[in-house]
Amino acid sequence: THADVDHCGLLELFDTVWTSQKSIHSLLADRTDAGGLRERTPHGSKAFPIQYYADELALCPDHTFPLHWHPELEFFVCRGRQVIVQANGVAVELEPGFGILINSNTVHSIRQPQGGPGCHCPNIVFSEELIAPVSSLVYQSYVKPLTGNAELPYILLRPDTPWQGEILSLLDRIFSLMQRYRPAKNR
Repeated sequence: THADVDHCGLLELFDTVWTSQKSIHSLLADRTDAGGLRERTPHGSKAFPIQYYADELALCPDHTFPLHWHPELEFFVCRGRQVIVQANGVAVELEPGFGILINSNTVHSIRQPQGGPGCHCPNIVFSEELIAPVSSLVYQSYVKPLTGNAELPYILLRPDTPWQGEILSLLDRIFSLMQRYRPAKNR
């Protein structure tokens, strides 16, 4: 379901009864608070605080997943064709194979220029607690200074930069494992 699979609410949702009861627009509207941009969709659970999505932006209205924010971090990888990520008002062009880490509480949107083939964009949204418990010294010393830094809304990941390419390769493995073994969400 999802909301569990793609931000547009279209891929695996078509296989569920829930999807047949809602339009694309109501799925998007249901995901933000009234008058705000906070995404309400839970990403994973307390016991497993990570969720995999496979966005197909060509299926979204205007080929765009609209402005929103969430307290979780998000790794997003561009596949197929260029997309434009807006993060805190900065437009970042992602070519196929590039990725981005969107920091927690960062207002962002993703848009595919219209026309041509779609962009398959796998991503994971996860809680900081997946890295370390909030009460831990690791979190307080290393995680919080990064995720709490409003001056760092995103980190661009280029496949030709060795350490960034390694992260992109690891993300591919995570995407594959999440797709295969992700736990069912409670509704």
